[in-house]
Order: sequence, then structure tokens, then C-alpha cells
Amino acid sequence: MKLILTVGAVLLIATATQVEGLYRALAELSAFLFVAALVIHYRKEKRQKVRIEPEEL
Repeated sequence: MKLILTVGAVLLIATATQVEGLYRALAELSAFLFVAALVIHYRKEKRQKVRIEPEEL
């Protein structure tokens, strides 16, 4: 999933640099949403890996 979002964001950024007007705005918005999804996915993974269990006395 991370690979798909990363490749998609890079392709959208490349598209945004080559077009004008509404298409550029849509490409930038989509790239921003892809990056936001990557950040949320990364935070969820990081939160799930940290498990603190109480020590037995």
C-alpha cells in the first residue's frame, strides 16, 4: 500500500509540473491527499508496534 501511494504521489506531482489550470490543481490536491494517507498509515503502523506490558512483581 505504501508503494502504491508513493508512486501515485510522485506521478501526480510530475503531472502537476507539466499541465496548467484545473488539471494542475486537481493533480496537486490528489498528491496532497496521497501524502496525507501515507502519513496516517505510517502513524497507525508505528502505534501498533509499541506494546508496553506491565512487569510481574
